[in-house]
Amino acid sequence: MSWLKKLMGSEAEPQAIYQVLAEAAESYANALANARGKLEPGYDTLVSEVLIGMASEEIPTPYRRMRLDFFGRKGDAVGSIISNLDNPRQFRAIRENWQGIEVEARPLVWNGIDFRTDADLSNPTPLIKWYTKWLDPEDARPVDERGLQGVVHSVVMPDKGEDGQWIVPVDFGSAPIEAFSELMEVFRQCGARRIRVESFEMVRRM
Repeated sequence: MSWLKKLMGSEAEPQAIYQVLAEAAESYANALANARGKLEPGYDTLVSEVLIGMASEEIPTPYRRMRLDFFGRKGDAVGSIISNLDNPRQFRAIRENWQGIEVEARPLVWNGIDFRTDADLSNPTPLIKWYTKWLDPEDARPVDERGLQGVVHSVVMPDKGEDGQWIVPVDFGSAPIEAFSELMEVFRQCGARRIRVESFEMVRRM
């Protein structure tokens, strides 16, 4: 059992942040499923969570891959469709101590979370391994009854700020809360003592 699963299984430990993230995951998955139902009549073909690769060689290979929310065709016209929630989850900042790790959550949306952490992410392997598992480039994960694959849609290559904090933007797509749990485990194993979870860029644009 992972560190976070043990932590969340203890009634003595704070769980408000985890609950907020779990609700955000379910809310966005339902929004994706509902969006497909509304969009489908307007397209000849509509495909969910299509895996694509960007051509830019300036971006390391793992981060070139991402999943579109939808890809549609109507006649000769084709294009991607983005599904965003109209109202990101608003709440006052929540601060908890997860067995020595200071975790803070601010207003967020599941499809655009920015992680800010003092973890040492100079070795890219642990994060890339997590991303590859949840991106599921082999399409091994089964589609559920809502037509969703339970996958992360994108991760932007981590960037280290002037304050020494690493910033990791993640679009969790239809991935379940377990994807968040496993990413927090990656940060813990990389020495994190502080982790902030928010959707600064996404909320700012809305």
